[in-house]
Amino acid sequence: MSKFYEAVIPSNADHPNGRKTLRAYIAAETKAEAKVKASRFIFEQDGEYGSFYKAPRFEEITQELYISKTEKQLDHVDESAIKQYCALLSLFSEQESYDEDEVRDAEAMISNPEG
Repeated sequence: MSKFYEAVIPSNADHPNGRKTLRAYIAAETKAEAKVKASRFIFEQDGEYGSFYKAPRFEEITQELYISKTEKQLDHVDESAIKQYCALLSLFSEQESYDEDEVRDAEAMISNPEG
């Protein structure tokens, strides 16, 4: 069963961009696995200067806090993307054939998702 960690990863004083602190929220079976994931996170965030960071400090957190920190927040729903997705479904769903109107409507939605 996974444990959940907040990793605080400070940079060394000689980091080319000055002192920085990265925070990562990690789900891992063991603390060793969390360390590997934290290292990967450092190089994803600051790959060129990844070697300028100290060892992460880990604090175990609740699953609820982990979820709240890692879930993507939606500011708005992209209606045009939904229309485009629906058009693609009508084009490529598991039907044997499509009539001309279905194809034309789907192509119109794809070419003009706002309309």
